[in-house]
Amino acid sequence: MANGLTKADLQDQIEQTIEILDDAYAPESTREELAEAIGRALDILRGEDEDEEEDEDDSDAIPPF
Repeated sequence: MANGLTKADLQDQIEQTIEILDDAYAPESTREELAEAIGRALDILRGEDEDEEEDEDDSDAIPPF
C-alpha cells in the first residue's frame, strides 16, 4: 500500500485518469479543455478529492448579503 491506498484504489485512480485523458485526446479539443483534463487527471493521481477543491473555491467566494 502507498499512502494508505490499496491496490484496488490505485487501479481505480489509474483507470479514472486514463478515462479523463482518453476523452480529452481528440483533434477538436481546445487548449482549455486539454488543460482542464490534465489538471483533473493530476488531481486524481495526487489523491486530491474533487469535493476538497470545491470547498476551497467556496472559501474564496464573497458571502451573499
